[in-house]
Amino acid sequence: MAIDIEVATKDCTALTDAELAEMADLSAEERSGWEVGFLSKQREEWVLVTQVREQGRLLGYALATLERIGGTPSLLIGVAAFGRGRSATPALDAASADVAVAYPDETLQEAIAKMLKRNIGRLPVVERANARKVIGYLGRADILGARLRLQEEEELREQGPIIRSRTG
Repeated sequence: MAIDIEVATKDCTALTDAELAEMADLSAEERSGWEVGFLSKQREEWVLVTQVREQGRLLGYALATLERIGGTPSLLIGVAAFGRGRSATPALDAASADVAVAYPDETLQEAIAKMLKRNIGRLPVVERANARKVIGYLGRADILGARLRLQEEEELREQGPIIRSRTG
């Protein structure tokens, strides 16, 4: 017997009033449920919604807020999820509360050590005074680019000054 499960992700601003009501009904089953009025206001705050349906019936949903870096949604900074059934695990329960970050005054070596210890490919760079303020991100390509520039500088120094002979 095949189960027809549909998973769809879309921009939160595209949510209809009927979908918001259905989401509010589902979340009312949870102790931290949200009313339709709250969801309607949050439609502008959240960026993406993923809905899971079986034969048209909403089984669960997840909302995500992304930090935009250079205009591109790049970094997941918030998520909330609701689902039907006892086996449903909220995304926040599965997510790590101990998020690795880099600070602008850290050395590249310190950032690399964090990435290696956690086996991750990117670190958000945040202000030290306000860890919620993302000012960029550091990825493997950035690290390799920095290493390449350092290597090129060293090669230039090894060549020494260029001395031209005068012919007379």
